[in-house]
Parts: sequence; C-alpha cells; structure tokens
Amino acid sequence: MRFGRDPEGMWLPETAVDIETLETLAENDVKFTILAPHQALRFRKIGEDWIDVQEGAIDPRIAYLCRLPSGKTISLFFFDQFKASAAAFGDLLSNGELFANRLFERVNQIIIFRKFPVKYLILHEYGMQSSCSERLVALV
Repeated sequence: MRFGRDPEGMWLPETAVDIETLETLAENDVKFTILAPHQALRFRKIGEDWIDVQEGAIDPRIAYLCRLPSGKTISLFFFDQFKASAAAFGDLLSNGELFANRLFERVNQIIIFRKFPVKYLILHEYGMQSSCSERLVALV
C-alpha cells in the first residue's frame, strides 16, 4: 500500500512481462499495466477475427482486456512509441506548444506518457532547464 491505498495499476520496469507476471498482478487485484507497443502480437474484438499488430502497430489510445489462463483478466495499455521517441530522442520537449499539440492531437483518448529524467538530461543539452512543462501547463 502506498499513498494510503492499494495500486490500481503498475508500470513494470522496462515493461518486462510474461504470463506469470500478469497472473501475479491480477491475483493482487492490480487492474492494469502498461506495455511497449512491440509487445503486442495480436488482438480481436469479441466474436471477431484476430488482427495482427506485430512491429508496434497497436493503437495506444485504447485499453485491451487480457484473459489469463487462470480465468482472471487484466487490462493492458500500450504507450505511444512515436511520442515517447520524439520526447527522448527528438525535440518534442523543447517547446511547450509543440508538446501540447502532439499530446492532444485527438480528443477523447487515453494519453500514456512518461519522461525518463536521466535519459532526458543525457540526450538534451537544455536538460531539465527546458520551460516545456511551464508552457504546457499554461496551454492546458
């Protein structure tokens, strides 16, 4: 328990996961986890055919229900690889307006975004001095 309540979800380190880990999360009442797009193989709507999503082609804007061998379920979310790469290796975080526009390209969507400070400090000359956060707050 942290912050006075049990967690609803968990972002596993490096999104490392297997069926046993998903089962353990579900057994402990964790309702969702976040994965990398390349970890998805296929999905289907109930009653429909499987759709192949190898090579990161899964839609990161929606949740996916994973039915586990035990009969339990857990929801899976996939982070947006393009936005994550633009933030880590591009200039997405150098401008708050650009950042906000990319995050909110579409309405009514789930946005999963995480900035890794150490990587950011190493890869960007302006590091944590960027005013991106302040500009974004002003825009939202």
